[in-house]
Amino acid sequence: MRRKIIKGIIISLVVIGLCFILNPFYWLMDSSAIKQPELSIEEENYFEKFENESKISIERYYENFDSKGNDTLYINDFDKRVFDYTLALHMSNNKGLFHLEEDSVFNIANHIKKEVLKNNKYLRYIYIYDDLNKYKFINKYKYLEKAE
Repeated sequence: MRRKIIKGIIISLVVIGLCFILNPFYWLMDSSAIKQPELSIEEENYFEKFENESKISIERYYENFDSKGNDTLYINDFDKRVFDYTLALHMSNNKGLFHLEEDSVFNIANHIKKEVLKNNKYLRYIYIYDDLNKYKFINKYKYLEKAE
């Protein structure tokens, strides 16, 4: 009786182990995930300076659009097709909500557009999120609006 129980446990463990090893979902999961492009040197320098001075953590995202307006991400051509650039700013120490003044948001968006993205002609919008608001930087004429 005891041998049957031990044998059943061993067979169960082998079957479960084979299910994990032979299931392609677990092996292909990481490679199929779409990853954001690496930070450029300009982005790294600006974000590091910003984080050191203001104690704010920054996350950056690209979002590309095809001819129908559907969002996607072109891995190798992310900045050579129409795209939105998004920054999410959060307090590093999580002590309360973080809120930017509109002048600061404009300065950040303007710097990103001119220095980091080098006035890329494919840039559609720059979105900047803080803990309370979402800002949309459009262009120099209609430069900033609070997005819904």
